[in-house]
Amino acid sequence: MPTRARVDLRRPGAHMDGDTRELVAGLVRQRQRMGLSQAQLAEKIGTSQRTMSQLENLTHAPKLSTVVSWARAVGLRLAWRAVGTPADGRETT
Repeated sequence: MPTRARVDLRRPGAHMDGDTRELVAGLVRQRQRMGLSQAQLAEKIGTSQRTMSQLENLTHAPKLSTVVSWARAVGLRLAWRAVGTPADGRETT
């Protein structure tokens, strides 16, 4: 029987995949480049500073709508692309 890797849930973001962590890190860097505080960004996207802190520290998984608003507020546009092989084995583009 295969063993499961243990995840230390005390480590921020441990339960999130690498793509989510990378996306959030990029959004945080852009916020910082723009000189915006968490509170300023939170006001722009209609949330609280506490929620922004939780999102940036990966203690809460961001909703897609929040990520889109966050990206727009820091002057970015998200580009989506699904990659991989679906269960039916046919290639996707």
